[in-house]
Amino acid sequence: MEIKKICVDTLLVLFNVEFETKPTLTDIAKQTNRTLPHIGKMMRELNKKGIFMVRTDKRNKRRKQVTLTTKGKIVKEAVEVLRRNL
Repeated sequence: MEIKKICVDTLLVLFNVEFETKPTLTDIAKQTNRTLPHIGKMMRELNKKGIFMVRTDKRNKRRKQVTLTTKGKIVKEAVEVLRRNL
């Protein structure tokens, strides 16, 4: 898989976030110590690649919730295996 503009460190940090609770972009920015515009840009790009799914909240249109897709779960598992082998 080709992810051009995203640095590998940031991608590894993103996979440390717990996605079972459907965090918002702001939650992810706080957990990863990155800026909100940076996280938003990454999520848009990874959404196009099919790794993450970003949905707007029905009640509050400014709130964007993030979940892993099936492809994203496979990538996350592969990253965890690589981390264990390093």
